[in-house]
Amino acid sequence: MINFTIILADDEQQILYGMKNGIDWESLGFSVVGTAQNGKEALELIEEYHPDLLISDITVFQLQPRQM
Repeated sequence: MINFTIILADDEQQILYGMKNGIDWESLGFSVVGTAQNGKEALELIEEYHPDLLISDITVFQLQPRQM
């Protein structure tokens, strides 16, 4: 099975925990390579891991979506 990498980002810790632990990512072919609680952390993880997918609360980023 192909395994895609994913980063999860949300400024609410409970939401982030639920996204990471409430979904069986492995069975869906995803590997969570990182989680972030703010835009800066998310951008650092993106630069480090080059994920296939980013799931983010839009308010995490202090940037316009085009800057992401």
